[in-house]
Amino acid sequence: MNRFNRLNILFVFGLAMFCAGISCNRQVVPASQIKVKFGSYPSSEEISTYIIQLEKLHPDYADIYEIGASWEKRPILAMRITDEKAGDPEKKPAMYMDAGHHGNEKISMQTLLFFITYILDNSERDPLVAHLLKTRTLYVIPLVNPDGNNAGERTNKNPNIPVDLNRNYEYGWQAGFDKDRAMLYGGTDPFSEPETRAVKNFVLEHKNINIALTLHSGIDRLHTPGFTIQENFPQDPQEYDVIAGEAALLAGRNGFYSPALSPLGIAKGGGGAGTTMAWLHANSIYAWTVEVYG
Repeated sequence: MNRFNRLNILFVFGLAMFCAGISCNRQVVPASQIKVKFGSYPSSEEISTYIIQLEKLHPDYADIYEIGASWEKRPILAMRITDEKAGDPEKKPAMYMDAGHHGNEKISMQTLLFFITYILDNSERDPLVAHLLKTRTLYVIPLVNPDGNNAGERTNKNPNIPVDLNRNYEYGWQAGFDKDRAMLYGGTDPFSEPETRAVKNFVLEHKNINIALTLHSGIDRLHTPGFTIQENFPQDPQEYDVIAGEAALLAGRNGFYSPALSPLGIAKGGGGAGTTMAWLHANSIYAWTVEVYG
């Protein structure tokens, strides 16, 4: 990866992390034309209604796709964000973001909703955002686990045994059920769940995706995969560390770091056991897991 592309990646990553630190609310009141309260956690139906309203407010920048349905038949929605007047969205280099694999990690969905609101509200106000949308495409799945979100549960609502969706991806997937670790159950097979199949199909259909963030919560931490158990990853570990380190420095403007881990708040080795991040890497996509404390 040349330095020009790296800097573009860092810009996107830094902007995402900047908004994750909730600094954006000091600049712009998000979605002033939509009645939404970022001080409370919305239901799955409210999230769907909200992003559909965003699409209507920004028809030249946002498109929504229904990419699947959960066990309880709730729609899983994805949004494409780009300046559609400035070239083919599917040919621009793209970033992928998701949230809500774990339904009880509600601040991850809220962070991503806030971020896309900021991007769309500033699509014609902020020169940096305008440049980003002219030259890049952003794909977003704000809520992967709508059933879990409504139930306030980590797992999905598989009627047989609920599944941890962030253990149901192919790379590093582990078989078996341990009753003492039931909340980490990875399913009967990789991609056994309709929610993860929807993510897989959506990502693989968009060959222009080359970088990704998957949002979780529980601790302030930026996960970068450890390469000890992931020898087959195509990315260069040294280059990856450079990008992750510089991005963590950008995020540090908002105190998004964990001194107990490292000065940069980077936790290595979080990419195994069937996680989204590991699967993205195995498909040649640079990816990080962002733990937004909540």
